[in-house]
Amino acid sequence: MENTVLVSRPTYSSSTFQQTYETIEKNNSNLCSRLKLWFRLQMQCSFARVWRILVSFLPVLGWLPKYKKKYIVGDCIAGWTVGIIRIPQGMAYALLAGVQPVYGLYSCFFPVLLWFVFSTSKHTSVGTMAVVCLMIQNLVDLYVPDVTTAVNGSMVLVNGEQVDWNKVDEKYVFIDESNHHVINGSWYLEDFLSNRELEKVQVASSATLLVGLMQLLMAMLRLGFLTTLLSDPVIQGFTTGSAFHVMMSQLKYMFGLAKSVGKHSGAFALFKTLGDILSNLYHANVTDIIICVISVPILIIVKYINDRYKKELKNIPIPIELILVVIATVISYFCHFDDPPYNVNIVKTIPTGFPSFSTPTYIHLWPEIISDCLIMAFISVAISLSLT
Repeated sequence: MENTVLVSRPTYSSSTFQQTYETIEKNNSNLCSRLKLWFRLQMQCSFARVWRILVSFLPVLGWLPKYKKKYIVGDCIAGWTVGIIRIPQGMAYALLAGVQPVYGLYSCFFPVLLWFVFSTSKHTSVGTMAVVCLMIQNLVDLYVPDVTTAVNGSMVLVNGEQVDWNKVDEKYVFIDESNHHVINGSWYLEDFLSNRELEKVQVASSATLLVGLMQLLMAMLRLGFLTTLLSDPVIQGFTTGSAFHVMMSQLKYMFGLAKSVGKHSGAFALFKTLGDILSNLYHANVTDIIICVISVPILIIVKYINDRYKKELKNIPIPIELILVVIATVISYFCHFDDPPYNVNIVKTIPTGFPSFSTPTYIHLWPEIISDCLIMAFISVAISLSLT
């Protein structure tokens, strides 16, 4: 009798079961009636319904009131650690995207503020991605390619061609002793290169805005399920391949060959870049090589120490990235690395404050870059989902 199970319940007929449990049969009404019922249900208003709708748009209202005080210390440590690492990392990603380093700091600051309010996942965050930065750089190089400038006596050269003074703003032109019109080369080239940098930012901003609008449309149409069609091997292979592209794009800077190595795209671009680096090794900057030989092993060793002795460090990793940046900045300032014989490319001045908000001026490029932006939208979503 120990293994016997006794089930006792009354016996119901179909009619008595429906009367007892108030079972409602499906209404085979027409489409119009069902739509009227759906609209009537949607138009019902209550505080709970309003609150659910508000939380769906502002998830911070849902989780912040439930936040436990015991998490404050750990979250502050994590935020401080990630924030320190993001300073040099953001500047590096900006260079990877082909814009000035300061814009990498902007891209680190603003997205996390919005993510704090609108995020629905506590396992991932938003920020720059190496793959997307490389794709942005391809667009920037396509529409605002790099130029070579020089001043040869009274001539100003851009890509080897002399600049006609008739096509230059009058403020850059003066009359010399021989009564000839001459361009103030240093002043003109300084403003010319500055405007080129602004154009790069406008192209990158226009592409980024289009990607954001596409992702908003994907969210409204619930198209996130399309990323589930990407298998793990595809994402892993794509990530591994992008790592090689990132490494190769930075290799020329490690040898100080940024001006000697051209930018390639299309098939076999990696091998073309590697060939340019190998063929120009005799032009390598010794100071850049020494900096890399010292920095890279230190980063690897300290990363191992942070992982190996996590408990001893009480989950507070050594911010070696920031330490190296501070030390290198101090040494560069007092040793004048940008001057001969070192000739190291430095970041130079980083403006304080934030730029004024404005609409990108290269929106007219959207029909031409829509396919690239669509790929970036899907890739960024897929990578984010792979991190969750």
